[in-house]
Amino acid sequence: MDPAARGAGRVSDALAFSPAANPDAYVPWTGAEQAFEALTRWASESGAPVCLVAGPPGMGKTLLLKRLAAQAAASLRAVRISYPDCDVEALRGFLRESLEGAPPCDSDDALIAAAPGAGFLLLLDEGELLPDATAQWLRELAERAAGRLRIAVAVTRDERCAELAARFGDACEVVRLAGAMSRADVEAHVRAELERAGVDPGLRARFDAAAIDELHARSEGVPALVQTLASARLFEAQRAGELAARRPPRLARRAPVA
Repeated sequence: MDPAARGAGRVSDALAFSPAANPDAYVPWTGAEQAFEALTRWASESGAPVCLVAGPPGMGKTLLLKRLAAQAAASLRAVRISYPDCDVEALRGFLRESLEGAPPCDSDDALIAAAPGAGFLLLLDEGELLPDATAQWLRELAERAAGRLRIAVAVTRDERCAELAARFGDACEVVRLAGAMSRADVEAHVRAELERAGVDPGLRARFDAAAIDELHARSEGVPALVQTLASARLFEAQRAGELAARRPPRLARRAPVA
């Protein structure tokens, strides 16, 4: 194979199974679809301004928040904070900065009123890090905002989810990301990732039925583990192909002279 072609293949292959939560690479599976349906219903219909998105690590809570932000972009100013370990003033500053050139707001009520469209959609990953005082301020602000502030918080631990639910009270509902990917879900996801990244057909062949069985069994249907294990398998297959391409051809054995 031409070296330049091999290099181009490596760039393309590297796009597959990225650990980042990428809405453009999302492949539907039952648990995620059910949770997203409930989340979008909350964002558009629920009277509760706060939604806790609960689920074990690696199930795709961050991806749900990103998908919600993309869907709501036409009507809500989405502000996503990956690590909300911040006090009230810092969080207030994040909201102000998102307004991009709006006049200074001298009060929280003015800040909410300055948001374009239907208001703010605040998306908080790692809800375990959210200080109680900041959560209390968010509840009070959301209740005064009359629907112009909606807050979705991703939470991993059940204990913290219960604490935040108690903190937010009637202003909160909970959406749970439950279940796991089936074998069919894993296969659909792997095939879609390989296709999206334009992975070389020779490398795709390494993901046969036995490989899918192994990925499903070892990952236990956890999406993040599917990504990690599939990425490792792709790297190993790519590395084996490169080593084979570098190996000098074996010389034909000469017939003995009579």
